[in-house]
Amino acid sequence: MTPSLSTPAVDPSAERLRIINGAEFAQATLAILRDLEASLQSSQKALLSRDIAAVEQGTSEQARLVRALEILCPARASVNANGPVPENDCASPGLCSEPALLDELRVSKDRVLHLTRVHAALLSRERQFLTLLSNLMAGPDARYVAPRGRDRVASGWASF
Repeated sequence: MTPSLSTPAVDPSAERLRIINGAEFAQATLAILRDLEASLQSSQKALLSRDIAAVEQGTSEQARLVRALEILCPARASVNANGPVPENDCASPGLCSEPALLDELRVSKDRVLHLTRVHAALLSRERQFLTLLSNLMAGPDARYVAPRGRDRVASGWASF
């Protein structure tokens, strides 16, 4: 039997979100952001000590937490990285009437953004180190290979 075209499809996650109030929603988001912050901090320590197993564990944990945020806040997940944030954003004042909780949510979000930028810089530095080490191990007879991706653009190679 074919489904009727007049029956709208109901998103189960959206239905579940209607059940909880704004304060519960903000607290759930805050808990995930705190876990993400702790995971990023431990991953950064692992990167600095070159503990590959801990870095891999942190990466999988961070991916799980990001998926949890996407489930909790599907409108944000669908936004392009360079696009505008929708009005029903996870930290929107319309979702929660507790100013202290909203401030804590904004501060936590800012900390996670900062830690993510630091983590990306550490990963970039580690990649440069590994490239240098690889070139040293290859010896003087090795053939030069131009950097890939973002390094090429950042160094001005894209303008030629």
